[in-house]
Amino acid sequence: MDNIEIAELVLVLPDQSHKAEYCRVMDAWEACGEKIQPPSMRRRGEKSGEKVSFERFLEWCEDDRTTASMLTDNVPM
Repeated sequence: MDNIEIAELVLVLPDQSHKAEYCRVMDAWEACGEKIQPPSMRRRGEKSGEKVSFERFLEWCEDDRTTASMLTDNVPM
């Protein structure tokens, strides 16, 4: 990010409009072979190893946001 003021940054909830960019970033990240952090961004289920859909990722995000499964000291939404 080139010379962006902090006041210009906003936190947004992920939604379907982010799918193409999410897939582009994940394709690049997976191609480099590095460990993906945070683990919640991974497209493979930790237990099953199966690919997780973007829609399932959105469900996880919503669950974290609405059930307080996120730590209480995270950024409020």
